[in-house]
Amino acid sequence: MKNEIIQSVLMKLLYGAQLDSIRVYKIFLEIEFNQIGKKELPITIWLTTNNSLYVNTDITSIDRTADYYEKRATVIKDLFYLIGEEVSSVTVSEKGELSIVIGDKTLFLFREEDEFEEVWEVMDNSTSNDSRDHNWYIALCDDGDFVLTSP
Repeated sequence: MKNEIIQSVLMKLLYGAQLDSIRVYKIFLEIEFNQIGKKELPITIWLTTNNSLYVNTDITSIDRTADYYEKRATVIKDLFYLIGEEVSSVTVSEKGELSIVIGDKTLFLFREEDEFEEVWEVMDNSTSNDSRDHNWYIALCDDGDFVLTSP
């Protein structure tokens, strides 16, 4: 049940949002989406992660054993070409794997076995990882539980 609620909130927040920018750090990635014209939603929405991230058309074709850092340049290039494209779908698996359809590609986020921080976070207006700083904050924690703050 919790999974369905998380997915519903993520769809409300991200559906129709445009991929606006990406910020790349050594072990961290921030992706900015803009949601324009929906008064009840924040304009800026951030997705942050330090876990495996893939851009593909088919989840079954992803090699999960491949080293993410070796494939990172391809992921960043794919995200760059998706800037300006809209989100048309968001799904969350029972394991918390996040899939976001942007344009004609899908962004997949997987949980690493040895993860010790939030797997992914989606939040409004800033990249602070303190849920008290946000009206909208959805995260998959390292223990597999979700954190949800929404109006």
